[in-house]
Amino acid sequence: MTTVNKKLKKTASGAITWSVIVTQILSPVSLSLIPANSFASSGNKDVTQIYASDEHANKVASFAASAGQSLANNNASSFAVNTLSTQATKEVVDWLQQYGNARIKLNVDDSFSLKDSSFDFLYPWLDTQDYVLFSQTSLHRTDDRNQTNIGLGIRHFTPDNAMLGANVFYDYDLSRSHSRAGFGVEYWRDYFRLGVNTYFGLSDWKNSRDIDDYLERPANGWDFSAEGWLPAYPQLGASIQFEKYYGKNVGLFGSDNLQENPYAVTGGISYTPVPLIKFSAQHKQGQSNTHDTTFGVEFNYRPGVSLAEQLSSDNVAVMREVQNRRYDFVERNNNIVLEYKKKHALKISLPESVQGEGESIIPVTLTINNASGGIKSVQWNDSAFTAAGGKISGNGTSWQITLPAYKSEGVNSWNVGATVQDNRGNVSNYAVMNISVTDSGVSTADSSFTLDGDSSPTISADSQSTYPIVLSLKDSNGKALTGL
Repeated sequence: MTTVNKKLKKTASGAITWSVIVTQILSPVSLSLIPANSFASSGNKDVTQIYASDEHANKVASFAASAGQSLANNNASSFAVNTLSTQATKEVVDWLQQYGNARIKLNVDDSFSLKDSSFDFLYPWLDTQDYVLFSQTSLHRTDDRNQTNIGLGIRHFTPDNAMLGANVFYDYDLSRSHSRAGFGVEYWRDYFRLGVNTYFGLSDWKNSRDIDDYLERPANGWDFSAEGWLPAYPQLGASIQFEKYYGKNVGLFGSDNLQENPYAVTGGISYTPVPLIKFSAQHKQGQSNTHDTTFGVEFNYRPGVSLAEQLSSDNVAVMREVQNRRYDFVERNNNIVLEYKKKHALKISLPESVQGEGESIIPVTLTINNASGGIKSVQWNDSAFTAAGGKISGNGTSWQITLPAYKSEGVNSWNVGATVQDNRGNVSNYAVMNISVTDSGVSTADSSFTLDGDSSPTISADSQSTYPIVLSLKDSNGKALTGL
């Protein structure tokens, strides 16, 4: 049975692989038979011949070489997956670019899982010379959380090549049901942009998946960013950002580095030799010497624009003009920064006082709240009490106190304290109670008075006879009272 399954999997994998290969080879050939004007759309720039015959041959040859090398190395499945990923990304971007601005990052492994992937789409609902009314949608996975961002914005373009914009966003954590609102404003000039964003948490505290015994919710905060490029050398750019969030334990640098009201300043430089490629470096510096440095390479492929234009350094300057950035994405922090707090502290309460007659046993119930995973142990501070002959025994919340004997000329009152520890290592507050032993008093029923050992003596009234008197005093337990 196992052999049959393996053969079926191998056959299916081979079928998928060869389907991808055949499709990739035949697609450019079939497209070459369609007239170029079939791809033109009204209102857009003229589209030149998309595939030249020489270009077809080069693509087919290059694809065949890659396929042959992968098949020779028994990497047919990986080749098919990568090809499908690349082709799917290109097709979706090409389709969406007809209606707005799309940005896709798609990482697919052999199991077809989509880890660390993101999708952004900006759609202009109203597009005139002076105004753009747009929606922006994002779907991404950050910090092991699937999140989505939905926004609506408006941009006003002035005759002096300036842009003023405002936007509102709703951010939602699909993995943990956190929600947040965001408001932002933008100001652009040629070769320069400014942006301010504010973030307000909407959802309440929820159990944290990052830290045991903690709660989490979106943190309130804001950021300010500026970016500019040199007009004389538009390939070179620099940016700076200041961000601040509010809360006692905020994970601006991750859940393992919580800070109170944290802030960070991020400085960055970028180099764009051609429109297709951008190199960047950023350093993020926070309080308490927290910092982070990143380097990046960005490939910005624009469908409908020839590869020659995207590899021309002369076209970089065009990217910096306001009118050519109408559909740029709003620069904001799409990741919902979280604030954390410890769950209600482990707490123990004791009776204010316990008292009883000497050598009696008194039951005591402890009140213990918020014990994670149950009670592990209760530690008593009772050395003076036990030295006097007392004893505390029991477990959990049920305990018994054995009182020592009452001492008429000794100490009969003690303060004892206790703490509790749960099964996750949390330790409670320190609680104190007073234990006192009371004098049981004389019991007339158990005490006796005798005269020469006779409880009903006969005494001669001669003013000369003497008899010993014996007085025996006992408490209610029948024990003799001493030291009176």
